[in-house]
Formats: sequence, C-alpha cells, structure tokens
Amino acid sequence: MPDNNYAEKILIQKILHAICDMYWNGVGHDYKVVDNIIKDNMPLSSQKKIIFKISDYDIRVIPRNIIPLRLSSPYALNKELDHLGEILTEKPYKPKDRLSTDYKRQLVNKVVVHFYDKLRFLIKDYSGKDVVRKLLALHEAAVQKREAYNLEIIPKIECFKDYTDIHTHVAKQSKKNTEISLALRCLIEHIVAEPMRGAKSLDIATLDTCVAYMIHIINWGFVSDSLNFNLTDTEISLLKSGRIGTDKSFDENVLSRYALTKVNENIFYRKKYLSNTFSFPKINVKVDEKYEETDFDRAFHSEFNMSYDDCVGITHLAIGMAFEEEDSVAVIKEEEFIFHLEDKYSIDKNTIMTYIANFSLFSRGKVQNVKVHGFKNEDFYPWRYNRKLSLLSRPLIVIQEDEIGYLTFGARALIDFLMNFTSLISHGRFHAKSMEMKSFLSQTNNENGADFTNEVYSFLKMKFKGKNIKVKKEVTIKPNGILKNGEDIGDIDVLIIDNDNKRIISIECKYLNEPRTPYEMYLELMKFIDGDTPWIPKVDRRKTWIHENKRAFSIFEIPNIEEYDFEYVFLTNESISIPFIKKNDIQYRFITFVDLQDNLSLL
Repeated sequence: MPDNNYAEKILIQKILHAICDMYWNGVGHDYKVVDNIIKDNMPLSSQKKIIFKISDYDIRVIPRNIIPLRLSSPYALNKELDHLGEILTEKPYKPKDRLSTDYKRQLVNKVVVHFYDKLRFLIKDYSGKDVVRKLLALHEAAVQKREAYNLEIIPKIECFKDYTDIHTHVAKQSKKNTEISLALRCLIEHIVAEPMRGAKSLDIATLDTCVAYMIHIINWGFVSDSLNFNLTDTEISLLKSGRIGTDKSFDENVLSRYALTKVNENIFYRKKYLSNTFSFPKINVKVDEKYEETDFDRAFHSEFNMSYDDCVGITHLAIGMAFEEEDSVAVIKEEEFIFHLEDKYSIDKNTIMTYIANFSLFSRGKVQNVKVHGFKNEDFYPWRYNRKLSLLSRPLIVIQEDEIGYLTFGARALIDFLMNFTSLISHGRFHAKSMEMKSFLSQTNNENGADFTNEVYSFLKMKFKGKNIKVKKEVTIKPNGILKNGEDIGDIDVLIIDNDNKRIISIECKYLNEPRTPYEMYLELMKFIDGDTPWIPKVDRRKTWIHENKRAFSIFEIPNIEEYDFEYVFLTNESISIPFIKKNDIQYRFITFVDLQDNLSLL
C-alpha cells in the first residue's frame, strides 16, 4: 500500500462522482467538475484521515461567505482588570483579604454595572446599523469555526490520543470557541436593545474592547449568580495592585471538572452517531396522505399564533437569503422581506408579520427595559441560558433608520436558532406562556423520563442476559404494589438482583437537561435538595424502607436475603452538576448512562 494519499483521492473522487450522478448531472455538470475539485484541493501528499459531511440541511460548517474571525484579545481582557478594585471601592483604597459575603455580592454587582457603563460610553458615537452588521458577520464566522472544530474532534482524538492529553485540549479549545461566539452574540443583543445614533464605523481596537467588556460582564455575572444562589462562597480580595482577586478553586475543582465530563460525553455521542453524521438524508415522499393535527401542532399555534411548518419554512427561506451574501448576513427592508416571501412563495402576509413579531430583537431604549414588553429581568442577563431576549431565541434584528424598518439576520444564526428552538421544546425546557404549550411540555418531560427508564432497563436486560442476575422495572412500594407497604412511597425505577455477588441495587433514573450556567445549577439543586418537592428526600424514604424491610424482597425468590448488600444509586442520562457541587453532602452515588454504557462495572 502506498504511503501517500492516493487511495484517499480515489475514494473522495468516487464519492463525488456519486453525488454528481445524484444531484449535479441535472444542472449540466459532469465529472470534469469533480476532477478539478480533486486536483485543486487534494495534491499528492502524506496519508490522511478523511472527514466527509453532507451539509445540505446544516450549512453552519461550510467555510463559504464568511469574513476572517478575530478572537478575543488577551491584552484587552487583562488591561480592563487593572485598578478595578480601586475604581469601585471607597477612597482611600484599602487592600483587604476575604471580604464578607454581603460585601462580595455588592462588589461583584458593581463590577457588572461598571463594564456595562464602559460599554455604553465606548460605543455611543458609533453607527448602530454598522456595528450590528459587522458583529453579526463576525458571529457567523465564529459559529462556522465552532461547528468546523466540532466536526474535527473525533479524528483529532483518534490521531493524538496516544501522544497527549487530547481530551483536555479539546475542552480548552471548545471553551474558547464558545466564549467568542457567546460574547459576539450578547454584544449584538445589547446594541440592538440600546441602539446608537452615531456615525463612526466600528474599528478593530473598539471591537477588541467591546468583546472584552462583554466577556467580563458574562464572567462576573456567573460569579454573581454563584454567590447569590449559594453555590459557592468564593473568596474575593482587594489586592495591593488595585485589582480584585478571586479564588479559582471552585472553577478548577468543580466547574472545570464538570465541563470536562461534558466534553467527554459529547465525544461519546459523536462516536456513537458518527455513521449518521456521514449518511445521506432519507427522504420519504408521501402522496395524497391526509395530515392529522397533533398535540404539538395545537400547542405551537397556541404559543406563537402560527404553525410550526410555517416557522421552519420561513426560517429556511431567510437562511437561503442570508447565505448568498458575502458575509452570510442579509440586510433588507422589512416591507421588502414581507413582499418577497408573499409574492415568490405565496406565504400569507399576516403569517410573515407574526413570524417577525415572535422571533425578532428590537430596540427597548435601555437593555433593562424588559417588563414593559412582557419579559423578565433574567431575559436580558447575558450570563443566563434559555433567555427570551437572546439571538438564539430571536434571530431577526429590527433596526429603524429614518422611520424605515430594516431586518438584519445571519444564515448560521438562523440555523442555531432553529436547532436550539426545537431542542428546547423536545427536551421540555422551553419557557412557555400558553397553557396548551405548558401542558405539552409537561407531557414531553414525562415521556422523556419514561423512555429513559425503558432504555436503561432494556440495556441492562441485554447486558445481564444469561447471568444469574435479575432486572426488574418500576417496582412499586404501596398497599397493592409489588412490594407491600401501608402507603404509597413511589417505586424503584430499575431493580437489579445480583445473585452471584449478593447485591441488590435500586436505581433512580433521572432524565435531565444539562445545567449550563450557575443559575441552572441552582435550579438543579432545587430539584434534588432544596425545592418544594425535592427528589433526594423521596429516595431517602424509600431507602430507609428497603433497609427496614429487606425480607420483602423474598418475593423475588432470593435465598438468604440477610446476606445481600443493598444500595440505592442515581442514574442520569448525562452528567449533572450536583455530584461536583455537593460531593461531600450527598450519600448517593451518581452514575451517568454514558459512563455505564462504556463501563458496566460501575454498578
């Protein structure tokens, strides 16, 4: 076998010939087009691994019609921290270690306000329309870089796993990619909410400083939420240098370790579904089939006053319009956008206007002016996830200029919106207003939980087949339950009776959404420990009953039940923050289904 890439060239050539037969012949292309692509992009060189992706339905990864991406400037980030303590505390400045909790909370909030004020002052003389267009173009480049890197993760790991700690490298690079795309997105949201009427054009130095301000707003917002919701009592000091010092142990020992587990999970899923990534889409054409409205259709229409199909259809048309621009950003008069969709695609005008109303960001005078528009304060906090006033939730931008309304939107931002939007609904975490949508989401959460329990049960049944191990599902503990008790105290989701090792393991299955911010970690804590009906006390009660009623398990034909060890564990669909934040306060083991599939001995 040759030690060059000749074989890879032939393979790619055959793949592109097949695509040519399927898609290009009808528009006049032939194999010469393919051969020229191979000649220009695959010169004879060393052997390579090949990444091949059909991007018909997700153009984010395509490196076309994007401008060069400028990453955050370390210099701009660091210089803004100089003398921060001196600026925000009483004069004369007094260095101090270990500030009180109340003082820390006040100081951190001052830091956030400080960077907001500096951002406003910096950009007040610039053209809002110009800045938004340039930031959105940079955001398109950031999204493309993020998605391209995600596509390369598995080949990188396979190439370098034996030579370096590639997982940690992937985690760091993924964090950098997220940081710049998030900062740009939140800058856009801020500038749309507080439009500037100046004439200056955005320059590189101002861009670097704006990005630095927003990164600091987000990072200090994280610290604020961590303190306000008692996730940690991070030590904060006023340093002799005039800076504000923060203890990094929570970040290093909790958040960084948790983030690394999330990266490893993403890698697991990418490997598992790699074949799907590189498969051709299946298109099922159904002719003359009557469509029946579903609960989701009714819930969606109740929430948005339009159909889901219309929402997706208009979004894809807008993606096509933006992707044809040099920077993948479209700027068009609102009335022309409406006329274009109405005239060319026969979409009802009212439907288009409803779409714009539902999914566009707009001027509010001040970024904090939210309640008058029917939103909550947290909807504008850039350090929170799943916000109503986010570019992820509202990818169209409405800008008024000379009493004319313009729409600005990016192709990849629209795809991000659609992916995020459908994910929020399918995972039951969308913040709904209508009763119909709330009911649908509740039903979705129940179904997701039941499906996860069934998946775990089926997996364990398959793995333990032929062994002296029994697996039971939904073992009820109540008066007429499988295990008899005077009152209903719930059920054991999955029960494992390991007769070889004389162990009985009760598994509490929890299908959860990953917490991405300190606030979401706090909400997770509420579900498990501190809320109105937390889960851990319920499991505590069942665990106590089990240890007091071991003989009840004799119904499963277990001899010498007294010789068996009993354990209750939590099994989650993916990593959650609780085991990292409350490691010393929780008596239960937490196992992820991802880890269990990779290593069954964890049980």
